[in-house]
Amino acid sequence: MLVKVAIDLALDRLFTYAVPVELEKELAVGQLLSVPFGWRTARGYAFSILTGEEARQEEQNLKLKPILAIVDKSPFFSTALLQLVQEIAAYTVSPLESVLKAAIPAAVVKPNARPRERIYVDPVPGKDPAALTARQQWLYAQLLRLDGGWLGPLCTELKTTAASLRNLSAAGFATIAPRHQRRDPLRCGRILPSHALALNAGQAAALHTILSDDPRPVLLHGITGSGKTEVYLQAIAAELERGRGAIVMVPEISLTPQTVQRFVSRFGNQIAVLHSALSDGERYDEWHRIRSGEARVAVGPRSAVFAPVRNLGLIVVDEEHETSYKQEEQPRYHARDVAVLRGRLEGTRVVLGSATPSLESWMNVQKGKYVLAAMSQRAGNASLPHVQIVDMNAPQDRGKIFSQTLLQAIQSRLDNGEQTILFLNRRGYSRSVTCENCGHTLACEACDLPYTYHRADNCLRCHICGRWMPVPSVCPQCHSKALSYKGIGTQRAEVALQACFKRARILRMDADSTSRKHSHDDILGAFRRHEADILVGTQMIAKGLDFPNVTLVGVLNADSSLNMPDFRAAERTFQLLAQVSGRAGRSELPGTAVIQTYAPDEPAIVFAARGDYAAFARQELAARKEGFFPPYCHLASVNLRSKNAALVSAWADMYAKSLAPAPGLTTGEAAPSALEKADGWYRWQIVLRAEKPGTIIQAWRWLAKERPAPKELKVALDMDARTLI
Repeated sequence: MLVKVAIDLALDRLFTYAVPVELEKELAVGQLLSVPFGWRTARGYAFSILTGEEARQEEQNLKLKPILAIVDKSPFFSTALLQLVQEIAAYTVSPLESVLKAAIPAAVVKPNARPRERIYVDPVPGKDPAALTARQQWLYAQLLRLDGGWLGPLCTELKTTAASLRNLSAAGFATIAPRHQRRDPLRCGRILPSHALALNAGQAAALHTILSDDPRPVLLHGITGSGKTEVYLQAIAAELERGRGAIVMVPEISLTPQTVQRFVSRFGNQIAVLHSALSDGERYDEWHRIRSGEARVAVGPRSAVFAPVRNLGLIVVDEEHETSYKQEEQPRYHARDVAVLRGRLEGTRVVLGSATPSLESWMNVQKGKYVLAAMSQRAGNASLPHVQIVDMNAPQDRGKIFSQTLLQAIQSRLDNGEQTILFLNRRGYSRSVTCENCGHTLACEACDLPYTYHRADNCLRCHICGRWMPVPSVCPQCHSKALSYKGIGTQRAEVALQACFKRARILRMDADSTSRKHSHDDILGAFRRHEADILVGTQMIAKGLDFPNVTLVGVLNADSSLNMPDFRAAERTFQLLAQVSGRAGRSELPGTAVIQTYAPDEPAIVFAARGDYAAFARQELAARKEGFFPPYCHLASVNLRSKNAALVSAWADMYAKSLAPAPGLTTGEAAPSALEKADGWYRWQIVLRAEKPGTIIQAWRWLAKERPAPKELKVALDMDARTLI
């Protein structure tokens, strides 16, 4: 017997090993193995097992070493997951090992990773305590009442000692033994159970579509507040009743606490959560709970698509349009597309949910590849918010942070005891610091971008590489003291709000205020309990949050995403405005959204204010078709970077010229990236377009083989690139 193994090195090939006779019966595909590799011992996954004539032919041609050990008898990958890994590696042109690493949390496969053990005390029921002392009888009664517990907390609660409990155990009234203790990412928070809600007609029809026998993915297009989550919950409940499991993917970690709470309240300990904010121990425990079948529903961001859920029956991709589902490092997979692929490989239902679907998914509905389930009515008695566009070019509002319309609307909510959300997609206080005397702008030397001023810690920070510097008292060029702080960020908006509404309680939610663990939970929990009147934040507050008392949403600068040099700018602007506006009026209280803009006639803004997705999609698709952009083609970006500016420009130009003659491939000219320099690296790119992805992949494989890049140059292909910045 032979086994093909993927070693934990980026070698992009499988290695064949002999299997010792004593391990043949225990070996299975997907197991983690210990194998000899050169002078060292390596670890890898069993990809396939060869027996019979196939094994004999392989042995004749190779001098094989035997595997050393099976690290874990329980497979880390099913056969279907291994096939998924191989297809991702081929499509993204990534080493197989890089996809394997992306599919399993590093905390799970660390050599020293193990469960946490603690001493547990279990009472032995049905014993006659007459022979015990009065104190022991009381301890025994308390153990029965509590149904046991961990030794340390029990000693504290019962005001006793470990020796006293061990004496009780020696008398046969309790057992004391080590037990695995779950490192619970929910911090043992109390979550009250919930029950299925009555569905309206749109929700019921959507659920029927999801549970039908049609194997195609379902695009659940429901307006904001239409009750998509309740449909997900009831679809999962149906799968659990059939003995099958589910994966629920959410786009950002900020969505996870509220989402997890809703799922835990419905399904209890059957839920496991996977995301990057967990400690290594929590990640280890949650992943193994899924693998063992103890947890049947996995909830998390893009990496959750690889969760080893047993007998998988349903994959839900919430807010499927979100760009955070695309991994920006190797392997550059899109989790939404991986979910669809996994569904096909495992015969699993797939639901893609969004109020503002990606144009790719919308086009797949038009082509008949996906099934549409539309929900055009808000759940309960809620109605869509009234949306008002405010032209900031008007004399009374020009140059101000808040329009008069928005200030009056905020004051009205404060008077009525209602809450407000203000959205500004830029953190910090001011976006730049400029000398009014000589015009010099303080910029990061490693990125050639202006520093952002952060008032909270009185420093200048680069949001690209993280470098920072103290705020100078004078201009470093001309030594003038006339430094001007331009632009606004969430910190400045918070300060300005407090000046306008001195008694208002204000919270800010951005990358700076949520850096510590559980800070998302704390901020959102405080706002939900109405410990604040106004929540100011970046895009992490724009989607998926549901606060019944929020009746006003204000967008401070709707134009910022429109001005990005990217063909998806209009689509992202529409999605962001429609999503953030939908946070208002989600209960019986009517809602209002105020959109401040210097481009009030921009179609993306107008359609978002109307809530007219279909009209926006028609117009944007027509423009994409004319320009030969996705979803009418596949687009990839060849990204080159080097510390040497001349080297990267020369190689980018050579690569573009080499790719240009490839049949069926539209090759753009080599050009500096929109962000030309980042963290000391000079960046160039080449945009490739083709009707079929295989055209791009074949051309790239040829180029990488014929023109291998020097060590000083980093080159990567980003298939189906989501951004060109």
